[in-house]
Amino acid sequence: MNKRILFFAVFVLSFLFVSSGYCKIIAISAGGAHTVALKSDGTVVAWGDNKCGQCDVPEGLTNVIAISAGVEHTVALKSDGRVVAWGDNEYGQCDVPEGLTDVIAISAGEDHTVALLSNGRVAVWGKQYFAPWEFEEGLEKGDINGDSKIDISDVILCLRMAIGLDPTNIEVADMNGDGYVDISDVILVLRKAIGLE
Repeated sequence: MNKRILFFAVFVLSFLFVSSGYCKIIAISAGGAHTVALKSDGTVVAWGDNKCGQCDVPEGLTNVIAISAGVEHTVALKSDGRVVAWGDNEYGQCDVPEGLTDVIAISAGEDHTVALLSNGRVAVWGKQYFAPWEFEEGLEKGDINGDSKIDISDVILCLRMAIGLDPTNIEVADMNGDGYVDISDVILVLRKAIGLE
């Protein structure tokens, strides 16, 4: 089936489902060809392409506060800080690291998953597209660039990995010349990385 037709069909079905008054949707995320929605009662619904089980919401999944759809997998964050993932697991993107708790945000990528922990650390699991992530068994190592401190350069590397850019050979400095390495420098680095500067 033509991808444009499939996308349009998913869009129309999404609109009809949400506007039907069937439930109150508080968050929605579109994957490769599926959609996942978080209902106000903390339950999850999904529809669209299900060839890898990405729409097969685990039975009894409740108390969900966030959702994210990858290309062929889906991730949910529960109110107790735990993560649940289902769908395509070819690269381990649904293998939530054992003992992972205190998660406050999630994002499903093409073949990987990223979680932000309450202590500011980042957990990543699934396919490594570029340089190794240096996370022990997929878990929490905030000093991503290995300079023995957690700083803005680690944030930039996480963001580059999250949006699928090569994290190697990145130089972090006072990009705008204001005497500080801060969020404005992060924005400039990311704008250059995606070709806007």
